[in-house]
Amino acid sequence: MADQKLVPLNTKLLSPSAKKAFDFLTQEVVGQDMSIMAITDALEIFNSPLRNPSHPIFVGLFLGPSGVGKTLTAEKLAQFLFEDPHAFTKINCSELSESHEVARLKGSPPGYIGFVDSQSPDQQKSPYPILSQWNINKHHHEHLRKIHKDEIRAFTIRTGALKIDDVEIDAIMEKRLAEVKKAKQVEKQIRILTARRGKKNRSDKSAKLKELQRKLADHIKEINRLSQVLIKRSEQLRDTGKKLQADLAIAKQKGWFYNFEEPPTELLSIILFDEVEKAHPALFGHLLEIMDKGKFQLGDGSITSFQNSFIILTGNVGRNDVADLLAGEGHMGFNQSKPHDVVDLNDDIYKIVVERMKETFPPEFIGRLDKVVVFRPLTYETVSKILDILIRDLHTELVRYKSALVINLEKPVKDFLIDKAMERNEFGARMLKSRLKKYIKNKLVRLLNTGQLKVGDVVVVKMETTNGKQKPAFYKEESAQPGLIKSR
Repeated sequence: MADQKLVPLNTKLLSPSAKKAFDFLTQEVVGQDMSIMAITDALEIFNSPLRNPSHPIFVGLFLGPSGVGKTLTAEKLAQFLFEDPHAFTKINCSELSESHEVARLKGSPPGYIGFVDSQSPDQQKSPYPILSQWNINKHHHEHLRKIHKDEIRAFTIRTGALKIDDVEIDAIMEKRLAEVKKAKQVEKQIRILTARRGKKNRSDKSAKLKELQRKLADHIKEINRLSQVLIKRSEQLRDTGKKLQADLAIAKQKGWFYNFEEPPTELLSIILFDEVEKAHPALFGHLLEIMDKGKFQLGDGSITSFQNSFIILTGNVGRNDVADLLAGEGHMGFNQSKPHDVVDLNDDIYKIVVERMKETFPPEFIGRLDKVVVFRPLTYETVSKILDILIRDLHTELVRYKSALVINLEKPVKDFLIDKAMERNEFGARMLKSRLKKYIKNKLVRLLNTGQLKVGDVVVVKMETTNGKQKPAFYKEESAQPGLIKSR
C-alpha cells in the first residue's frame, strides 16, 4: 500500500473573528502581545466545537509592574465587544479585605439585612449582589439595546397596536351585546303580541307583528355580522399576539430584551478582579466555585452563570522586587539598548513574579487558571507608540467636546515627554499620561479658554529653551500669513 501524502497544516493561522480581535487589541494595548494572544486563544476555543460549556471563556491572572496595561486589556476587550471601554464589572479587591466584605459578592440570604432578590427588576437599581446575573449581563444587554433600538421601537408600536385591537374588540363585543339585548326585547314583544286573543284590530296586530319580525331579523343579521367580525379580529389578534410573543422570546434569548425569570444564555460578560492579592482568602473559595463549575450560587439561592464570561484577575505581587530590579545597575528599565539585555530583564522579572505568586496564592487556585501572564516593562519604543495613541485620544476628546484642533508634536517634544515619563518608570504608562496632561493638555485648555485658539486651528508644539530650561512652546499656523505665530 502506497504511503499517503501528508499536507502540512498552519496552526498559527487565526480565524477571521479571532484575528479581528487580535488586531484591535494589539493596536490598543502596546507591547503586551502575550496577554492579547491568551485572550485570542480563548476566543478561538469559545467559537469552536471543543469549548467546555461548564467553564468560563477565560480565567487569567495578569501580573507584572504597575501601569503596563493589565487593566487596560480588560477595558479594550470591553471596547472591542461592547464598544464601551467601561462595559465590564470591576471588583476592587482592596475593598474586600474582610470576610463580610467578600460576602457582598453573593448577597445576603432571605431574611437577613441587605437581602435583595436578584430576580427582581428592582435589582437593576441595586449594586448588590455584585455577582448577580443582571450585574454581569447588563453591559452586553445595554450594548444590544443600542444596536436593536429600531426593533425595540417596532416592538413598542406592535404592542401598542395590540392594545388598540383589544379595545376595538371590546367595543365590537359591546355592540354585539347591545344587539342581543335589543333582539331579546323584540322577541318579548312578539311573544306578548301573539299571546293576545280576540278578533279586534286583527289587521293592526298582523302589521305590528310583521314590523317586529323585521326588526328581529335585522338584529339577528347584525348579531351574525358582528360575530363574524369578532371571530376574524380575534383570530388576527391571536396570530399577531403569538408572532409578537415568539419574536419577544427570541429577543429575550438573545439579550436585547432582558428576562429576569430566565436570564439570557447568549450574553457575554467581562469581570475584572483588580489587585486580587489584597482580598480576604474567602474570595478564593468563591473563585474556585466559578472556575470549577462556571456557576456561582448567590445568597438568595439563585445561580449566576459565568459560562460566557471573561474573568481577568490582576495583581501586583513582586512589585517592589521588580522596581528594585528595574532601578538596579545594568537594568534601567525603559532604556534597554541591547536586545539580549531586554530578554534577560524580562526573564528575571518573570522568575521573581512567579515566585511571589506561588507564595501569595493557594496552589489549587493557580492550578485552575487558564493562563498566567507576566506583563513586561515598557520599552522606549513601546512608550513612543503609547504616546501616539494618547495624542490620538486627545484629538478624539477635543472633537467630542466640539473643540477640534490639529495638534502636531515635533519629535523633540515627544522625546521630552517620554524622557520625563521614564524618570519614574515604576508607574509605567500612567506617568506618560500625567506628563502629557501637564505639558500639553493643560496648556491647550488655557489657550482655548483665552480665545487664542479656536476650532479648526492647527497647533504646532516645538521645544524651546527658556531661562536655560527646555520646555514645549505652542504655535498656531496662521492661514492669512505664512509661517508660525507663537501663542503665548
